[in-house]
Amino acid sequence: MAAHYEVTFLDWLRQQPPGACAPQEVAHFIQQAAGALQRVHDQQMVHGHITPASFLILPGGEQSGLPNLRLADFSTQEPASTPASMAPEQWYGTVLPASDQYALAVMAYRLLTWRPPFQGNQDQLKYQHLNVQPEPLGRFNPRVSPALDSVIMCALAKRPEERYPSITAFANAFLQASQVPDTAFSHSIPGPPRETVAAPSRTGSPTNKRTLVSSMSREVLALTLVFIIVVSGIGFGFYAIVKHNRVVAASLTSSPTPVPTREAALVATVTSGQPLFADSLSSDDGHWDRSATCVFTGGTYHVLVQQAGRLGLCGLRGSTYGNAAIQVDVSLLAGNYTGLVFRFTDSGSKLQDGVFYYVRITKQGEFFLGRYSGGNVAPLIPITKTSAITAANQKNTLLVIAKGSDFKVYINGIFVGEAQDSTSSSGQIGFMIATSDTDPRGDASFANFKLYTV
Repeated sequence: MAAHYEVTFLDWLRQQPPGACAPQEVAHFIQQAAGALQRVHDQQMVHGHITPASFLILPGGEQSGLPNLRLADFSTQEPASTPASMAPEQWYGTVLPASDQYALAVMAYRLLTWRPPFQGNQDQLKYQHLNVQPEPLGRFNPRVSPALDSVIMCALAKRPEERYPSITAFANAFLQASQVPDTAFSHSIPGPPRETVAAPSRTGSPTNKRTLVSSMSREVLALTLVFIIVVSGIGFGFYAIVKHNRVVAASLTSSPTPVPTREAALVATVTSGQPLFADSLSSDDGHWDRSATCVFTGGTYHVLVQQAGRLGLCGLRGSTYGNAAIQVDVSLLAGNYTGLVFRFTDSGSKLQDGVFYYVRITKQGEFFLGRYSGGNVAPLIPITKTSAITAANQKNTLLVIAKGSDFKVYINGIFVGEAQDSTSSSGQIGFMIATSDTDPRGDASFANFKLYTV
């Protein structure tokens, strides 16, 4: 090996002032490292012990003060023990291309936070790699957006099949998310293509009464009117990115309606008992979709989108629900509207035969209750302006009481509307965020989810 290749990336880092790197700087290194590793993978080989010491500095290749990287020759080296970077499967003796992706994500985590995702002795590291979710990067580096955090968390997924389909896909998603300005709070990023992904089923359910259904793939479908929906197999198969057009509906104006005695009694009766299922949504407990669009960060659950004219859906895995009261705190941080989806059903692989209801709110103080069925959207409560909705970026508590064919909608404890429809009697529950046709930014955070029987 030529002498001028002997300076490792680790050596170079040690010469730099201590402190986290900027996302754009890390993207430069991740692109080069991933490119070198992709060539290894294309030869049906796996590195298996990636660390900053695995890369060498190329002389005369600096761009904007950043050096270029070259993968060190590892063909004649014994694999080093790198427990801080070992993917969960490696602890059981399995080494895959996805293991290199995991280790590269660990390296990115360290560059962005100046600390590893896990610390401790070897036994402690093993337990954490197998069972513990890393802390969100934004807690240590405010320049890391939720979008970039979600990219790294996807590459750090415990199961190899839940990571990006290739190390190049990871690097490209990282690059796109790193280009978000530091002041932007959230954006969605392109997650792993999942048209045919089937993630392993998990045991248990929110009620511990049913076994979670294994994920299923669904084909991409072009739908008419409001949505063009692409559904992919995340957990229960309820993850979607939707290209939408504006709903054509009359815009009404209303003042908050004080909850009548009958409605107040109903709310008190429904919500005073023990919830069937409650989740603060402060961390991942395995009940919710997890992907580049469905992210636990900053102590809440986020649905993220980074394309104009798109809608992201993230769902509660497991059982379906019919007669139920569904309550959640939601904050529309960026985007056109956000809301709650309920009674989501389909006949298998054909989404055009599917049905779901949804209630959504906007920063302009509007809400809407609609039904999607077989490629058509029917407004049950048309777009209605109400001062029950708090100012932009602030928390709003949504409550939907669905009993039989009757749906009552409450926002921040205020009864805002009621509608009837008997198309669907039960289904899955989820959250949504949509972007406008001109602004790609979309982020909604959800907290304090509660589900009651009625």
